[in-house]
Amino acid sequence: MAILIRTAVAGLAVSLLMHATSLYFGQGSSIAAGSKPPALMTYPNQVVRTDKPGQIGLWIEGEDWQLRVDMPGFVDVEWPFTSPSQFLYMTNPILQTPVSIFAERVAGADSEESCRRHYAASFEQAHEAKARALGDRGTTGPLSEFSANGKILQAYEFGVGSDYHAKALHWLPYYQGFCFDFHFTVSSPSAEKEVLRILDSVTYLAQKPRNTDVERLFYLYHFRIRLSVPIDWRWGFRPPPGGPIGGIELRQPEKGEVFSFLISPLGTVKSAEDHTVDMTKERRQSKLERGEVLSPVRSKCSAEVCFSYYDVTIRGDEPQYSQGFATYGLRYHRDGFVRLGDSIVGISLLYSDGGTAAADHLTEKITQAKVLDLKEFRNKVERGDVKELMKKIPK
Repeated sequence: MAILIRTAVAGLAVSLLMHATSLYFGQGSSIAAGSKPPALMTYPNQVVRTDKPGQIGLWIEGEDWQLRVDMPGFVDVEWPFTSPSQFLYMTNPILQTPVSIFAERVAGADSEESCRRHYAASFEQAHEAKARALGDRGTTGPLSEFSANGKILQAYEFGVGSDYHAKALHWLPYYQGFCFDFHFTVSSPSAEKEVLRILDSVTYLAQKPRNTDVERLFYLYHFRIRLSVPIDWRWGFRPPPGGPIGGIELRQPEKGEVFSFLISPLGTVKSAEDHTVDMTKERRQSKLERGEVLSPVRSKCSAEVCFSYYDVTIRGDEPQYSQGFATYGLRYHRDGFVRLGDSIVGISLLYSDGGTAAADHLTEKITQAKVLDLKEFRNKVERGDVKELMKKIPK
């Protein structure tokens, strides 16, 4: 049994890495080699959870339509994105089937055939890159096309040793000036059958998502966080008041109640112990000594994450709050810390009397956030140093 489990884990690791390598070479990186990335960026392609179990919506900011697809059993994978056109990395652990989905506006595209022509050279390069990445450890078959359920898919097979054999599948539908790329890696006939069922479930709705959350990926330097936030909220970079690191600020639209939500990475820790409760208590004590009105320290937890915080009633004579107090009527400050993986993150929510529901909503979402430090991975990928990553795959 142990050998079977180790083989399955190794197979999935190989599949994910080869999947990522193919997309990097095929679709391009979001940051040109040698260029300096902006302090904060996010991608326009957003994932929306729908009311139907297992279904997700794909929406591109600025568009008045969305795509929906049924993908029960798929979960997010914490791998770096390779292009601003990417929606997601996910995998089905039971079928060992990773998937990534892209969409980009392509000048002159007006059909699936034109999308296939547009990506032909990129897929050839990705195919060659995968063969180089596998090297002597594996084999890569030729590119081919086949028809299934009225769809034309592009594919090639590859293997690693005698224990792992897989097929890369791409489907390139067209809609409203955009070319999509559904990229799956399957390692069994049952997995390929499930992929065809998923592709048959794709539908388009002539309306943008409304009154819902979107799963935004924010890149702050090399700090990456996935967080569900209301779809119409504005985001931006908050410069540091005097330190080296700023933060991600989200605000409600200027109509209605004003709300400010600031996320600041404070560093990483290797200890297994979570000290965020103690940090929050210390911060609260410093406020208490200044005579501010405070709530007790509270915690909001999910299965994996606990956010510790307290609330302060803002005084209008304090310099750090004076502008928000006078201009926007901000009256409360929810302050605290959360550990996400190995990252310590500071959370600051400023809100008015009508913003309590928004504060509670974001407090809940913070416990579901995911963080991944991409510095090592992104540097190696941009150098083309994928062989070093291959060495980390379990044998």
